[in-house]
Amino acid sequence: MQCDLSFAERKEICLKKFRTLDFQVGDIFTEMYSYYAIILSREGENITVYEGHPAGNPSIKMYQSLKEFEKEHSYGNIEGHWVTFLRNDPNHAQSILEHPEHYGIEKCVQTN
Repeated sequence: MQCDLSFAERKEICLKKFRTLDFQVGDIFTEMYSYYAIILSREGENITVYEGHPAGNPSIKMYQSLKEFEKEHSYGNIEGHWVTFLRNDPNHAQSILEHPEHYGIEKCVQTN
């Protein structure tokens, strides 16, 4: 996955998205390119997210609130988030939904 933004730009976008809870379909967040969180769909407060890495054991998780997603990706004991914004690519999100088997998806997890 390529990105034309500098790390500083991606970090600033990430901070803004998590501060405002402005998550959009196609938003891709990463942690050292070994973990990805990709927003697949959003209906109001509910979002569906691809999480993990195709070579690992990724899953599709459904969050009941945007705040729940934000909290899951926060450090908890210090300010900030352990993922960084990579880019927005709605076509990639659509591809995962249409062909989950190509992305290592075997299960869907519902959070409370």
